[in-house]
Amino acid sequence: MPRYMVQRTFPDGLQIPVGNGGAEPRQAVVERNAEDGVTWVHS
Repeated sequence: MPRYMVQRTFPDGLQIPVGNGGAEPRQAVVERNAEDGVTWVHS
């Protein structure tokens, strides 16, 4: 399986809370990526 490096800059940040408060938004991103067959190795 090919691997790609994606670098992005968010000038205003992502505004995702650290800890349990950010779990739901992060899970939504993971699920959306999985629909396209994308798996993050490291962030």
